[in-house]
Amino acid sequence: MIKLHNLSKYYQGENNITQALHKINLEFKLGEFVAITGESGSGKSTLLNVIAGIDSYEDGELFINGEETSYFNEQDWEIYRKEKIAFIYQNYNLIDSYTVLMNVEVALVIQGLNKSERRIKAKEIIAKVGLSKRIKHRAAKLSGGEKQRLAIARALAKETEIIIADEPTGNLDSKTGEEILRLLNEVAKDKLVLVVTHNFDQVKEYATRKVRLFDGEVVEDKVLNDFNIPNEDKTKTQKTTELKQAATIASFNIFGQPRKSIFIFLVSFIIVAVVFFLYSRAMIPITDFDLYEDYMNIYPERMIIARKDRKPISEEEYNLFLNDKRFKNVIYEDRIIDNNLYGSISTNKVFDGKITFDQSEVTNNLIGRLPKDDFEIVLSLHYPEFERNTYIQLLKNDSFSKEFILVGEGRSQELFTFKVVGINKSSNGKDRYYVTESTLKQMESLVYQYELVSFDIYSKSTGISKHKVKAEVVIDPELSGNEIGIDSNFLIAPDENLYFGSKMLELVKTDYVSVNRRVYVSEELFKEINPEGKMQMTLNLKNLSQRKSIERALYKKGYYTYMPYYEFDIFNPEVLLDTVKRVVMVIGFIFSILIIYLISYLIYSLILNSKLKDYTILRIIGSNKFLISNTIRFELIFFYTLAYFGFLIVYRFIAFKYDFLSSLFLKDYLIVYFVNINLALLLASRFIKRQVSKSLYTTLRSE
Repeated sequence: MIKLHNLSKYYQGENNITQALHKINLEFKLGEFVAITGESGSGKSTLLNVIAGIDSYEDGELFINGEETSYFNEQDWEIYRKEKIAFIYQNYNLIDSYTVLMNVEVALVIQGLNKSERRIKAKEIIAKVGLSKRIKHRAAKLSGGEKQRLAIARALAKETEIIIADEPTGNLDSKTGEEILRLLNEVAKDKLVLVVTHNFDQVKEYATRKVRLFDGEVVEDKVLNDFNIPNEDKTKTQKTTELKQAATIASFNIFGQPRKSIFIFLVSFIIVAVVFFLYSRAMIPITDFDLYEDYMNIYPERMIIARKDRKPISEEEYNLFLNDKRFKNVIYEDRIIDNNLYGSISTNKVFDGKITFDQSEVTNNLIGRLPKDDFEIVLSLHYPEFERNTYIQLLKNDSFSKEFILVGEGRSQELFTFKVVGINKSSNGKDRYYVTESTLKQMESLVYQYELVSFDIYSKSTGISKHKVKAEVVIDPELSGNEIGIDSNFLIAPDENLYFGSKMLELVKTDYVSVNRRVYVSEELFKEINPEGKMQMTLNLKNLSQRKSIERALYKKGYYTYMPYYEFDIFNPEVLLDTVKRVVMVIGFIFSILIIYLISYLIYSLILNSKLKDYTILRIIGSNKFLISNTIRFELIFFYTLAYFGFLIVYRFIAFKYDFLSSLFLKDYLIVYFVNINLALLLASRFIKRQVSKSLYTTLRSE
């Protein structure tokens, strides 16, 4: 079965070369119990390591079932150790944090047995070595004799043809050592057993052959007893994939090492929280206040303001701005000017545009007059000069439509009746409407009698924001507290919760019927959702050159400012500056992630290095690098995933005070999860590259 022909092994030191084995010629067969003896340093352990494929050889040849091994690569040796070799060491090499059952079961996992089969088989083997009463005890809590019994049980679980025992009784008293050798002899009748010992008298009762080494050479090879050669060569069938094996071993490590697992989880939790915070900061708008509407009435002089403290702008503040000479006028009802107004004339020509009361924009080419009374309107249109007489005639004949449709974001269409009193020739090609300030106020009160409010819909199971939705809010006196009702146009699934900010709303009624999408609330909740007063208003600047100084002054006084014209003008230096700011923030996010990665790697390396012995033991009993690598990956992915959802659960309880994720959507949560998982995989890959890539012999020597 095993044949060594002129095999030599050398070790190279700093200044010299040492010959550990010299022209070894030996042959071992199934059924033999071989005692390998010799003084310390004679090459006994080196011989076992070479036979086991743990260490290499330089000269000669090692044959396994007649097959040369000099051309074996690392994968070939891994398969050989998995299928042919079982180890029993003087220092046991058990995984201390595993229970007795797990130490035996992990060998069966590597052999490919499924859970039900390996559990039954592991218990049978444990009973055979007399450890059934200790099956749930951790290996670290066993006595020396019990540990060696467990090492034998693990070796038997592999069902390999060869058992290698390196000083199996070296750490035991004579009585316990005798029991271990007797047990080893009983359970290994059909195997090749190679036992290295410094005390031949202790094993001679069981040995069928004695091999003695001196200075790396065989000086004695003596047959002591006859042995029976087994007729049957047992072969095992792989039943589970290596990925499933890796996941199983990872679960052993996670639940078998609670202290390390808790520490890794806490570190992962902190990293996930930091990534969430950094990402949310990188994604916030440069201009930090929310606009009511998406359709913007864009022109250079318009400056929208809102209070930093999110409180309504009072009448007193409005009057102060009204009297401020830096502003041409103030639009307190600025939300209405962001809607589109549609109309037509008798020629079936349709026109639409924004609405304002700033009549200073009207040109000298006005046909008719400016509006004076409520719901009088001037249409600012772009038309060629040869059509001027046509418009004069249409205005005289009152041929314009009386009804104009106002369309705003998220709302149904509103119909208003106007009297067209003038036609203004537009200089920029855009339609525009001019009314009185009083008309604007009345239109706003009609359009916004029901406030359009943004709500968040969260999944009940994950607590993750699924999407945002806008709806009108109406008081229902039958409701109280956070109770709400919705109409048939407002769809919410059973697995969803509705939130206003960080406040979860309690859905109690669904039998309302309305044309628009509405949410019905109690009076006290309505006041909280719709505080009295305007949340934003528009200041029209007189002098655009003062724009920056005005913005800075307003910011110091507690106002956010936003000028949509410059936001959408991509050639404007300020837009470019905002773009640069965004790029800098994203680069900062990536740079911060790299710093987190480096810090995380240092922490995880300390933890994983403390588990390096366990991974080495797994390699000894048959795991290959692929299996070990995926085990480490599965462990870190598990902890990052657990930390991710653990953070989301914790965040739900602190969101009312630290609501820094409110601007994120489902895609953002997925991005953060993707970032964290890839961070885990990078950490695992770097550790694997530096540690698991080491040769098994080098790793064993460092332990």
